[in-house]
Amino acid sequence: RPETRKVFQFLRPAGSEFKKETEIQLRRSTDSLVVTSVTQRGQEKLTVTSRFDSKDVLCSAEVTIQRGQHRQSASVTVTDGTARVLRDGKEAVELACPRGVIVTSAPDWTDSFMAVQRYDPNGEKTQRFPGLWIHPTGKPLELTIQLTHLGQDSVKHGCQAVDLDRYLL
Repeated sequence: RPETRKVFQFLRPAGSEFKKETEIQLRRSTDSLVVTSVTQRGQEKLTVTSRFDSKDVLCSAEVTIQRGQHRQSASVTVTDGTARVLRDGKEAVELACPRGVIVTSAPDWTDSFMAVQRYDPNGEKTQRFPGLWIHPTGKPLELTIQLTHLGQDSVKHGCQAVDLDRYLL
């Protein structure tokens, strides 16, 4: 099966217009999924990339912050359900890394985006997902990402009403 690529953009209000804040790309093939999130705020650019196998097991991840010419990064390798996080100049940290973990950082929208992607509308109203927070300067953390479906709102898009799901993250 050929690789598929989907790109999603998060916009933020900026005066009377909207500006792109984050772009998330999903590249899927028969045996892998690569999630890449790029968030640009002023001169700071944060990139988070996560690679999963066909069973939704994290294989590796990295996060990079670029401020002008200054660049900092952190990387993750995974062995037997344990993530080993390396940060520039810091000691390695090992954390649990269950199947389906959502890798995120700050400022980043990957956690909210992937939780909504993984939310099962036929399941419980509140669903929990394992998370792994990594950052070049912050201590890595195991997270539980909780998403609760609150209802729907109807908005007008052009001349058409569109129903949007509303969640609490």
